[in-house]
Amino acid sequence: MIFELYDTRDDYHFTVTKIEKDSNDYEFNLKGYKKLSKKDFLKVSYNLQFTLAAFPPIDDEGFRRETQNMLDKLKK
Repeated sequence: MIFELYDTRDDYHFTVTKIEKDSNDYEFNLKGYKKLSKKDFLKVSYNLQFTLAAFPPIDDEGFRRETQNMLDKLKK
């Protein structure tokens, strides 16, 4: 367990002062999420960061090429 947390400049400093059991029940709706393996998650993450998959369709071929070139530079 971590009881104290702070950044290198001590701008933020948190200390646990009390621990108590929460008696409330919580429900989570996970229907909108897909279960992925780590391999599939990394593949999706890569596609969203470095391909045009995260963008709406681009009709202008020149703009599409420029955008893909910019994403290719980000890979490096």
